[in-house]
Amino acid sequence: MSNTREGTERQKESKKKGRPINAIHLGRQRTNSESIIESFKRKREEEEDRIKTEKELLEKFEKSRTVGRSPPNKRTGITSGAERTQEEMNIENEKGVDMDKLDKLTEIMLTIKKDTEEIKKENKAIRSEIQDLREEWKKKQEKWEKEKRTMENRLKELEIKEEQIEKKMTRMIQLEEREEARERRERKNNIIVKGEDLPREGSPKEEIEQIMRRELQVEVEVEDAYWIRKEQRGRMLIAKLKNWQQKKDVLAKKSKLKEKTRQRIIKREQGRRRQIAGAGQTRGTLKTHQMPPIERLQNFQTRERRDGKPLWQASGTSGLFNKDSTAAKRERTKGRARGGIITGIRRGVKEEETTNEREDIQERRVILNNTEWRILTVYSRYIKETVKDLRQIIHSPENRRVLIGGDFNARIGDEGAINWENSNREIRRKSRDKIKNAEGKTMLELIEEEGWSILNGNMEGDKAGEWTYIGTCGNSVIDYGIVNAEAREDIVDFAVEERIESDHLPIRIDIYSTENGANPDVEQEETSVERRIWTEEGKRNFAEKTEEISFTAQGIDETVEELIGELNKAVSKKTIKMRKWRIETNIWWDKECTEFKRVARRALRQWRKGEDSKENYEKKKKEYKDKCKKKKTRWQEREDQEIQQITNENQAWKYINRGRKKRTEITKKIESDKWKAYFMQLLEGTESPGYSNGGVNETTEPEENEDEITGAEIRRQIAKLKNKKAPGENGLENEVWINESRKVIHRLKKIINRVWKEEGLPERWKEGVIAPIFKKGDKENLKNYRGITLLNSAYKIYAMVLEERLKAKTEDKNIIPETQAGFRRGRSTINNSFILNYITNRELANKGGKVYTFFADLSAAFDKVDREELNKIMERTGISQKIRKRIGEIYQETRNVVRVNGHTTSRFWTTKGVRQGCPLSPTLFTLYMADLEERMRKGQAGGIVIGREKIWTLAYADDIVLLARSPEELKEMISRFRKYLKKKKLTLNAEKSKVMIFKKGRGRKKKEE
Repeated sequence: MSNTREGTERQKESKKKGRPINAIHLGRQRTNSESIIESFKRKREEEEDRIKTEKELLEKFEKSRTVGRSPPNKRTGITSGAERTQEEMNIENEKGVDMDKLDKLTEIMLTIKKDTEEIKKENKAIRSEIQDLREEWKKKQEKWEKEKRTMENRLKELEIKEEQIEKKMTRMIQLEEREEARERRERKNNIIVKGEDLPREGSPKEEIEQIMRRELQVEVEVEDAYWIRKEQRGRMLIAKLKNWQQKKDVLAKKSKLKEKTRQRIIKREQGRRRQIAGAGQTRGTLKTHQMPPIERLQNFQTRERRDGKPLWQASGTSGLFNKDSTAAKRERTKGRARGGIITGIRRGVKEEETTNEREDIQERRVILNNTEWRILTVYSRYIKETVKDLRQIIHSPENRRVLIGGDFNARIGDEGAINWENSNREIRRKSRDKIKNAEGKTMLELIEEEGWSILNGNMEGDKAGEWTYIGTCGNSVIDYGIVNAEAREDIVDFAVEERIESDHLPIRIDIYSTENGANPDVEQEETSVERRIWTEEGKRNFAEKTEEISFTAQGIDETVEELIGELNKAVSKKTIKMRKWRIETNIWWDKECTEFKRVARRALRQWRKGEDSKENYEKKKKEYKDKCKKKKTRWQEREDQEIQQITNENQAWKYINRGRKKRTEITKKIESDKWKAYFMQLLEGTESPGYSNGGVNETTEPEENEDEITGAEIRRQIAKLKNKKAPGENGLENEVWINESRKVIHRLKKIINRVWKEEGLPERWKEGVIAPIFKKGDKENLKNYRGITLLNSAYKIYAMVLEERLKAKTEDKNIIPETQAGFRRGRSTINNSFILNYITNRELANKGGKVYTFFADLSAAFDKVDREELNKIMERTGISQKIRKRIGEIYQETRNVVRVNGHTTSRFWTTKGVRQGCPLSPTLFTLYMADLEERMRKGQAGGIVIGREKIWTLAYADDIVLLARSPEELKEMISRFRKYLKKKKLTLNAEKSKVMIFKKGRGRKKKEE
């Protein structure tokens, strides 16, 4: 009992110390064993055999464990658990632990053994599968090798056959060319006689001899003769003469026969034409659609933009051609517009008006060789409707020549040949396109019915009937040139030309003409022009030459003349040849693009000759287009970067002006006297000088001590000059001062100070050159031109010095109001725009707030300034007498000439207004209008308060805005403004002046609004 008690106490102590008792330990081992077994069970749920085996092993394992651990009983002589000693219990525990370990190892070994067997089976299956795959691969490889050898043998056979076919084709072509040459030799002495009144009773041979004898008084010997379309309209009689000399005699007199034949068309034939045309009008339904034009007809052609996009443009410039066009239309919301036709007739070619208007066909009528030609440009998407339109347009009783060209979207194969011989023999037209579709059949029916001829493949320039469309999916002949019987003999040649910018190739049709279509007024001229060189080398030469100048003149005018002469000698010059026009190109186009285009065109040419493959041409064409696309993309990226770097208004305008079109050439049809009269009326000029004192009245007030003009002042003004500006009448551009020479600047300083010291204004400085600038509209209407005045560059430097001193005076004395932002340092239109925006936003923020404004536009405000009134204003505002005298000296005599296309008119004088192009003029005008704000203030009406100030106007030179809060106040201000302008002798342009009301919402206007 004591032992039992001691064992119990040890168990309690072991619990206290945290160590597990044997029972707990055994329980944990059992739990672990069961979890391992369960995990293995889960892994082998899908395999029924393994589960069964595991169950058997587990049953055996349970039996063995039960036998090993069953407790002894009295029958076996073993004591019970209560009676056993502590030593026996310890031995038993140790045996239980060993048994657990043995069970666990046994179980693991069985599992490993089973897994090993399964892995071996899987490996065996995999090796078997790999072996099967190797055998299969070997068999397929042998099969492929066999097929490869078969294909190589077949390919060699095909190459041999191809060579044989090529040889045969070459031989056939040679035979065809020989046959054609033979036929041409046989036809060399052939003549064609056409006419509906040709006699048909006798033999063709006798008829030809009689016609030649009767009509041309020529004796000929006819070897053979036969009819073509004898019983049809458009009949022809073809005869073979004995020799070329007889044909030459006939050709020399054929115009006489043609005229007689035309005059003898009988009324019965005219009636037949009307019947055919009338029948054509009843067929089908008319549907208009957009068509692109023929590529090139006679004297006009198409050109392409460098980026590949089509640009329809006459040869050279549009100024040489009279153009007519039909706009393309967008039929869907997505994609490009379709259709569009543009044609050009060279100026000088007589043209008649036409009333036929179609979206798919454009007609032009011209007179060549005293004969009317009807030229029709076609683009057909629905051939039946195009055929109907052609029948309606062509229907005419007159014997006119008809030429039709364009994209018919029809394939006619090799049909449509011109039958030169007996009509019983079938003749095929040469064409690379051998396919004939339904559209082509419809087109051929029209051609046969009208007796027309197809030029493709029937002319010397297109012997092979070249492709006219080259696309990635295939090639075809769908662009045609077609003529009627009357026009056929005047067609000199037909050719399909080269172009890589489009899938369609241009066709060219040459018409025989004794006229050249030239117009001396618009023909391109090559003229020699002297250019002054201002490259780095030119600047160095100018500097070296000016340092060698020695000035000797004394008088003010002689000094100016001497300076002008020496400077003109010092400037380097070169003579260049210029044309009136040039082909416009894209900015991004460069020599690399030109080279890629040349390579692509050469590939096209070689492919058409059979010397290269189409794949190579398409490759080169793609490379060319990709190159153009990259160039354009890079240029756009540079433009974007340049735009992002723009930081001020000057840079913005410089960028904008760079992309503007060049100045339009002035018309030569307006006479010089009309130019002079127009600008005299515009500037209210006179034929006589009309000298004045410039508005300056002599006073006894003492003159302020004005310093003489310094070299620093002159250099400061020169720094403001810009390169590449048009010179005045002396021809000296700004560059002669910008690239300053010490001697030149010193001499200029002396001249300016002599003028400043009242020695008088040089005669050269008194004259301005008016250059007309075309605005828009009709070029022959004088009202569509405005004039800019070009002044002497030396005078402009002097005027800039005066302007700087005048501005300093006005700023010091606060003469110019704060509301005037025009031509003042640190101010621009942005200032007044900001103020107006602030006022409107502030007023509209209040309930019912409104701002009433009047935007005033003055008519020719600068040209109508009263010079005497201007001087009085300067005197009242405290401008020094010295400056007033110098300004008055400038306006004592102002004379002008008009220069147009290198010719100069006689002089005329102006007595009012400030000088155009003079740096002083903007400041003088703002000074002239400086009291406007004060006049509005005295009226009390209107105005808007900003902070502690109230403003009535916002102005930028002659652009003025009146401000008010109510319509009544604005009306009062406008009335007062009119009186002010009347006093200033200025005119309000009522058409361009507008009232604007700033308010919220879109409600109905009130009566006062």
